[in-house]
Amino acid sequence: MKFVINDEIFHAKIENWPKGSTFRFMYEGNIEADELRLNNSGMSRESILLIMDVILRDIDREPLNPDKVNWNNLLYTVEYLGIGVSVDFIYPLFLTPQDRKDWYDTCELRRSYLCNYSEEEEGKLIEIHRDEIHHGEMITKKPDYNIIGKDAFKVPSYIYDSSLAEEVIMNLNHIDGLFVVGEYPLAKFDNFKRRWNNVDIFAYGPNAVDHIIEGVKICLNMFESKTGRLISDIKISAGRIIPIRSKYSIAIPINDIINETSVLIQFILIESKSPFHILNIIDIDASCIGFKISNSNRFYSLQRFIRALETGTNTTDPTRQSPTYIEKLIEHSHKGFDITVPGFNSDSLKLSPEVLKIMSTGNEDFRKQKIRELNFVGLQALVISSILRFNVSGFEMNYDYVSAPIISNTILSMDWNIHEKASPFVVGDVLNEGQREYKFVINDIFGFRFDEKVSYTPKYPLIELMEDDPQNGMIGSIHQVKTSFYGGYYNAKPEFVRKAISPRRSFRSRSPSRSSIKSSFPVKSSFSSRSSFIPSRTKPPQSSFSRTKSSTRPKPPQSSFSRTGSPPRSKPPQSSFPRKVRSKFYPRSRRPK
Repeated sequence: MKFVINDEIFHAKIENWPKGSTFRFMYEGNIEADELRLNNSGMSRESILLIMDVILRDIDREPLNPDKVNWNNLLYTVEYLGIGVSVDFIYPLFLTPQDRKDWYDTCELRRSYLCNYSEEEEGKLIEIHRDEIHHGEMITKKPDYNIIGKDAFKVPSYIYDSSLAEEVIMNLNHIDGLFVVGEYPLAKFDNFKRRWNNVDIFAYGPNAVDHIIEGVKICLNMFESKTGRLISDIKISAGRIIPIRSKYSIAIPINDIINETSVLIQFILIESKSPFHILNIIDIDASCIGFKISNSNRFYSLQRFIRALETGTNTTDPTRQSPTYIEKLIEHSHKGFDITVPGFNSDSLKLSPEVLKIMSTGNEDFRKQKIRELNFVGLQALVISSILRFNVSGFEMNYDYVSAPIISNTILSMDWNIHEKASPFVVGDVLNEGQREYKFVINDIFGFRFDEKVSYTPKYPLIELMEDDPQNGMIGSIHQVKTSFYGGYYNAKPEFVRKAISPRRSFRSRSPSRSSIKSSFPVKSSFSSRSSFIPSRTKPPQSSFSRTKSSTRPKPPQSSFSRTGSPPRSKPPQSSFPRKVRSKFYPRSRRPK
């Protein structure tokens, strides 16, 4: 299909444009159109060409220099074109050609707000062996992007013993369809030289819920045998880690009081169809490794994990942002992985004046509080965190997701007069789906609460898997945020303010013989040169809804969404693309006189 934006002409599939974009709406208004055009002199040619390179999936160009981008005009352009992901839309252009190709290949195999998900297609896993990776030398390549170093963040002291985790995995290895992913397989692959905190287990296939329930039963039995306490006898006190079920996971801490070892097992309640699908939704590159629980010595990964291992870095990706994305990147720096950021130039560091002002006043606790109140996100939060050496990204507490290590303190702080009728989690008896009364006992000597019985009704009484939808939840690998990763750091603001008028979009349906562009223009999935799409310097294309010509009219910039003449006051501005009524609009050559 042919698209015209100002003087730039190119061909692409309508599906290449994100859902909800301007061209998508125009197409839905007239699905028989073979040409769609927009005119707005506020959009610069440079911004339009950047958008075109992403739409056409140009994998040959060199990585884009972020300091050469007019971020204000780019934001204006993406907003005018209705691209809801803001300036992050051009993220692929910051990647190397090979990384860009790999990114495009896998983007359509997961749900995101930028790519069109192809549910039928399935990617390939890469089986890796530790003795085949450069003779045991992990870091062998120099990163392609600027680094925010691991030394910027303090390293916590906790680490779990692997022997108990291995015992749990051995007890679960007869269950089909369980796949262990993330930091534990990473540590195991590297002979436990790296830190790890818990064991995350996904289930895939048609009987995934049954397999999870079977695994949870085994872990609960180990909990009781290792601690010498029954689940029904658990009492909530400050700092105690207990079994917990939320909408997102079932977490079971197993504490071996004899050998003084412990491990946290988490069954992730996400609908998954295969090991590839599971790895492809993991947000951090270095965690994109796993093994089937039936064979814990056979490791699988994706290409981005190989890159992370060879360069010793995690590469940021705005389409994988979740509310805890910055926190996870920092946590993995504790495990030895630097943070590389495509589209970031460390030689031209940008720092908010507000941060500089706060840094010069008050004590450390005051500065941390004030900086967190600024609610920095994305690259801006990451850069400031690396300078101040603590995570400045804000995190709003949501009781639907609470991690097991802090669950006891969370329960003690909650007002159960409010939550007793809709508790966001099931405490202790995590397999209870209504067969028994939901209750627990609080025994907190610090709060002077002794044997206080609490009865409640859970908000999510059934054990169910969440759909793989990046917008149906708050946190986790598949739950993405739409806050711009780059926008805050580059202080992107629209160059022009659109007037509060009804937008006017123009379209034309032409046969090839009437088109001003001959059919010799190539249509490719990717382009190494855009010159084929630059029209000759003839009269620029006009909108079919233009009332008057304004070629000699000086600034301000005009949009084809608004009238260029002075319409009669009796006629209010009309939208040019109603969904149902289209017959009253004609191409210029057929407009009734």
